[in-house]
Amino acid sequence: MKRLCGAARAAAERGEARAFALLVGIVLLVFAWNAASGALAVPLSAFPRIFGAALGLCAPQEGDRLFAMVLLEVRLPRLCLAGAVGAILGFSGAAMQGVLRNPLAEPGLLGTSSGAALGAVAAIVLEGVLTRRHDFAPFMVPLAAFGGAMASTVVVVAVARAMALPSATTLLLTGIAINALAGSAIGLLISLANDEQLRSLTFWMMGSLASANWVHAGVVSAVGAVSGAFVFHQALALDATTLGDDVAGHLGLDAVAVRGRVLGAVALAVGAAVAFVGMIGFVGLVAPHLVRLMLGARHRLVIPGAMLLGAVLVMLADMAARTVAIPAELPLGVLTGILGGPFLLWLLLRVGRQGGAA
Repeated sequence: MKRLCGAARAAAERGEARAFALLVGIVLLVFAWNAASGALAVPLSAFPRIFGAALGLCAPQEGDRLFAMVLLEVRLPRLCLAGAVGAILGFSGAAMQGVLRNPLAEPGLLGTSSGAALGAVAAIVLEGVLTRRHDFAPFMVPLAAFGGAMASTVVVVAVARAMALPSATTLLLTGIAINALAGSAIGLLISLANDEQLRSLTFWMMGSLASANWVHAGVVSAVGAVSGAFVFHQALALDATTLGDDVAGHLGLDAVAVRGRVLGAVALAVGAAVAFVGMIGFVGLVAPHLVRLMLGARHRLVIPGAMLLGAVLVMLADMAARTVAIPAELPLGVLTGILGGPFLLWLLLRVGRQGGAA
């Protein structure tokens, strides 16, 4: 019996390793494909020369100068930012679905994204209203968006903890209320905006990586790495809370404390992502579910898998945004919505069938 159990465990581990190897391979393939594609196609044969020259391993070639500028100064920082944002949305969706025990949960459900939107909209509109200026400081809008994301999450958690019996349902209802309030405040501010501000607001609220640079990519990657590592460290606790607060309590876990820690890490990461690229929906919903179909429901597998698949989804969406309507660029959030809307309908039908079968 022990031998059979050991063989089954080894086979399962080999299957998991193959699945992760496939995901990593897809990430690398999409990364290279995206880097080579665009208004100016960069041949893959030029990549070794460009990177070799950038690292000082060989002399730069005259014919590669334009390719090198496009690749190193435009596409690579944009790709790194896209991968970091996708990874953040992926693990955040997986964590929230576990914490809230809701297969339809995603990072915007608790007001994090709408709080970030409110902060950014306020920064854009009020600067013009109060100072009559429109030359925004480089980090003013991202900082305001990050502050809004954190503030909305703090309010949700504080209200939930003030209840006599804080629960996942309380968090969800509080998040819905915060989303409604933020949406109303955004509508009020938009009514005060002029044409120039409306263009900035529309561009930001639909999501875009057009302003990506190495600083943005570095900040988002660093925050995402720290938050992702913390959430992964909570994988076993998330498995327990998925079974219910009572079961988690019998296992010696404080489900309320686990929710607070995980939601804090998720808010930090999503706030940083939304602050620099705007609102991108559905990735946090789609990626965890696809990973669960491949690897099962254990969070030690779902969290890193959702990070990889989320990065793939955002990079693919961004490549489509850059290339479908050249020279124009489509809003990134629109494309993820085109992907996520049908997936959500399928998920609702699937959950409904399972509920009926139960």
